Amino acid sequence: MAQHHCQMSLEDFINVSGPEPLAAVQRSRMKDNFYSIVNHFRAAETSDNVYSRLLLVCYMYEYCRSELSQDTPLRTFYDFMGLDVFEASGLRTTQPSPSTSLDIPKSSWKAS
Repeated sequence: MAQHHCQMSLEDFINVSGPEPLAAVQRSRMKDNFYSIVNHFRAAETSDNVYSRLLLVCYMYEYCRSELSQDTPLRTFYDFMGLDVFEASGLRTTQPSPSTSLDIPKSSWKAS
């Protein structure tokens, strides 16, 4: 059989590399936010539930073998909740828009 010289590897189409690991500070802040959100909803959960979604999410995170492997459930949780990973970790803060910083009353203008 003739070899196909035009065959391409799946690696040319699929990015097999994962995201960069979270920095220790970023992971710590995300973890704190994760538990505060989970604890908020745990207080509202009724005890007669046979199945606890909160426990499933917590156990999925807690039973990861290493901190690096905990990055995946943290990122997934933040994506699902619609939270910004960088904002939650303190790496990016909201900036005022230029229009709000230029709101200077005309009475304070000085004539040249």
